[in-house]
Amino acid sequence: MHSIFSDGELLPSEIARRASVLNHKAIAITDHVDASNIDCIKKIRGVIQDIKENWDIEVIQGAEITHAPAEIIGKLAVKARKLDAEIIVVHGETLVEPVIEGTNLSAVHQEI
Repeated sequence: MHSIFSDGELLPSEIARRASVLNHKAIAITDHVDASNIDCIKKIRGVIQDIKENWDIEVIQGAEITHAPAEIIGKLAVKARKLDAEIIVVHGETLVEPVIEGTNLSAVHQEI
C-alpha cells in the first residue's frame, strides 16, 4: 500500500489501524521512490517500528521504485535495502503507464 509519503491518502498508522480493524494480520507499505525521495523510507521506519511494538498487526516496510532509469534500478534497490526496506518492487511497464522501456527486464535481473 502507499501512504501520504507518495500517492496514498493516509498516514502509515492510519493504514495499519484500518487494516487491523479489517482483521488483516499483516500489510506492507511500499511507497513510490526514486532518487529524489528514497530517504522517505527512513521517515516511515520509525512509525512502522512503533506499530510493530504496540499494535496487533505486522507492518512490513518496503519501497516501490518508480519511473527510475533502468540503469539505476539496482543502485536504488541497494539503497532501499540499506534503509531497511524488506520488500522492494519496481513499478514496471504496463499498457497504460509511460514507464521507460527496459524497466521490467532491468528489475528482474537485479540480485539484491
